[in-house]
Amino acid sequence: MAATADILIRDIPLITFSAANDAATLLFELIQAKATPPNLASDENSIGFQLSLPLSPDISDDAGSDPNQVVWEIGAGTPPVMLDKGLRRDDPPVLLCPPGATPASKAVRKYIKDVHASISFHPNTGVLMLKTLCDRPIIYEQGDMHDNDLELRLDEWGNSITCVLRKERNYIRIGPYRFLLKFNTQSPETNHRFITHMNKKIKSAYHGLVPSRLFNFIPMGLPYTRTRWNIWLHQQIPTTEITTGVNIYTGQPVAIKKLRNKDTIMNQLQMALQIKDKQQNGILGIIDVWCDHQTSPPCLFHSQGSNRHAECHYTYYSMPLASYNFMDLPWSKLEVDKRLLYLHQTLSALAELHNQQLVHGNIQPGSLLIMGDELRLDSETLSTQKVVLSLSMRRVEKMVSGGANICVAPEVWQNGGATTDLDGTKLDIWAMASSWIFAFGKPPNWKIATKDNHKWLQEQVKRLSKLTPFIDLLHKMLAWEPQDRPTVAEALASDAWHLVQTMKQEMEDQKTQKRKAEMQSDGVKRVRVLSPRERDYRIFES
Repeated sequence: MAATADILIRDIPLITFSAANDAATLLFELIQAKATPPNLASDENSIGFQLSLPLSPDISDDAGSDPNQVVWEIGAGTPPVMLDKGLRRDDPPVLLCPPGATPASKAVRKYIKDVHASISFHPNTGVLMLKTLCDRPIIYEQGDMHDNDLELRLDEWGNSITCVLRKERNYIRIGPYRFLLKFNTQSPETNHRFITHMNKKIKSAYHGLVPSRLFNFIPMGLPYTRTRWNIWLHQQIPTTEITTGVNIYTGQPVAIKKLRNKDTIMNQLQMALQIKDKQQNGILGIIDVWCDHQTSPPCLFHSQGSNRHAECHYTYYSMPLASYNFMDLPWSKLEVDKRLLYLHQTLSALAELHNQQLVHGNIQPGSLLIMGDELRLDSETLSTQKVVLSLSMRRVEKMVSGGANICVAPEVWQNGGATTDLDGTKLDIWAMASSWIFAFGKPPNWKIATKDNHKWLQEQVKRLSKLTPFIDLLHKMLAWEPQDRPTVAEALASDAWHLVQTMKQEMEDQKTQKRKAEMQSDGVKRVRVLSPRERDYRIFES
């Protein structure tokens, strides 16, 4: 398709919105003849609008378009009655109506509003979103979770409905007109410029990785593009068993885990469903659970007998995507005493579980998650983030991911790796305390807990001299004998948390003072930024 106007070399021709049936072809040819939009191009085989992402000539420059501010509107343009009144707005980039009060334009406007829909990037994931802006329908073919056609229009409260354009070739219908929204093939050089630009502009920070390591901005063809339930799967997070994804309706990021079906897994999932709304109490609940048959709840919940695992091999669950976990959080940006705020939140979450007579069974640094309210975490915002306990759907294994064997209590090793006859609450206490150690340094990756390395661990705990009486609590939680460890209620009642209560009160006082200052400033915000000085990230000496 030959372009009718030159595109600046710094622009990336990202998508083509072309005619996909005779009615749309005739409409575009009429628009081209009457209005000559500069981005409407045609050849002997096709006709459509070229939509380009403007980039700075120098990708290191702050100039250039922010993808969160790039919106391509789709519509019929300003109606003649408004033009007669001298009221005009710019034509949408995808103009779907010829100008003037003609029979042709009147026929088109029966189906297409002046601003009918829009295409834009999701601010956190960079995926392309289709959004309806009027009460007349727009159909995304095979766009719902079951590959049925998805109808978008304003809901009864006037809210816009959205969906993710997750295919290489996306067919859209408005009335009798059918269109094809296709992602253009990029050269390696252009694709590199696009990815670099998106990584810089997308406002997200998950696990310290650039967005392109987690999300696919441009859909790939089969078998690389996969959808499970209502989630478009993207990439696996390095060093984890988690796959990132986006909700196909909202574009919101989620984390997906795949589990082989076992009776113990079924019990864990049912437990997770019971507490799925407990995030306010520090537990990261699951969003959805489904199986290979695309049913939720999964068929495993209903099947009976010994053959039920043969009917369905895997179950999947989704949960919110965390910004960091205790393994990859940049602890050096957070003062040592303020790290106690995080630790206290995780212990409170464990108390929520134990109070319901539930045992976690697999606490490790990767299951202690930071749910960032800020899009970019820095030394100022880190101390205000919410920490939650993720429900890892498996029991303790001899080899724990990411060098976290330290989180397996000594009695598990002594019992040959079996946990059935052990006190699960005391296993959780050990695992929680050993996971906390990652907030102060990276312990060695020992293969099994022995008396010698336990003695070394207790000596290293003493090095945290600034945090007395927290040291005393940590010693007790890491006791060799499970009966010597405190319960979660006893741990929460420790004097170790007096400093936390003081810091929380100071933070509340600062918020109150800030609100008062803003009220007295006649609407002018005066914010004093307090940045804690960085401390070296201590690595335990071996």
